[in-house]
Amino acid sequence: GMCFASKDIINVLNKIKPPYNISLLSQNAAVEGLQNIELKNVWVKEIILQREWLAEELTKIKAIQKVYPSDANFLLVKISNAREVYNQLVSRGIIVRDRSNVILCDDCLRITVGTPLENQTLLKELNTI
Repeated sequence: GMCFASKDIINVLNKIKPPYNISLLSQNAAVEGLQNIELKNVWVKEIILQREWLAEELTKIKAIQKVYPSDANFLLVKISNAREVYNQLVSRGIIVRDRSNVILCDDCLRITVGTPLENQTLLKELNTI
């Protein structure tokens, strides 16, 4: 949906809304998916394994200065020329988040942990950039 309102009202709404817009259909699918605890646990285990593997592999790339510890499904990575790396990844169809404009995150990319194939593709492209 959309909201047209005064700047003051929009400022209040921005303080209480989620940082990324999620449709009701997506919210319902997530709630339904979480009802199957066994399947959810399989997914969580796979994400953790992939996160650990990806973090280790990222440390082997020269341009990467630091991989910050994470308990989430993404990694924050300090990398030389983050904005340029971000643009090159986007041009290759790989979407990460450039967090360089966030305080204390200069030259940082936020990389979501993907499937094994997605993670391997990311690493391959990072090694060629």
